[in-house]
Amino acid sequence: MLSQRQYYEQWIRDYLAPRYPELVCEMSMALRAFDAALSSGVLTDGQLKTLVESAHSERKSLGENAAALLGELIPRFPEAQRAVREMIKHPKSHVRINALVAISSTEPTMLHRDLLRMSLKDRSSKVRLLAADKIMQFGLGDLLADPEGRD
Repeated sequence: MLSQRQYYEQWIRDYLAPRYPELVCEMSMALRAFDAALSSGVLTDGQLKTLVESAHSERKSLGENAAALLGELIPRFPEAQRAVREMIKHPKSHVRINALVAISSTEPTMLHRDLLRMSLKDRSSKVRLLAADKIMQFGLGDLLADPEGRD
């Protein structure tokens, strides 16, 4: 079984480089930031900035994969969680979508509930549809019954 690093290196080499060579450098930097944070146990401001900037990309191949890496850091680093909370408020819908991609990398927590609840009321139908899909994926159907979060 491939490690996370090996998987992404192979993906960069076999998929990204032949199709989107202009994205290889930025994705490689995001992967290095991810690896450095995991190996050191510290997510520096620079590493977070690299991951967040890549996760904001309009280019799906970069934005969604960097968001997935950022999401992997959510359980270990409160800074990653805060960054994803900020992404869900971003004016551009692709960034809000990538916030939902980020939370797909971890088991459901209160962060998931908060972001999914907000996303059900999003002005973008794509964000609302993805939120509903993620809600079902995570087994959080109660959010669909009560999107306002009332008990």
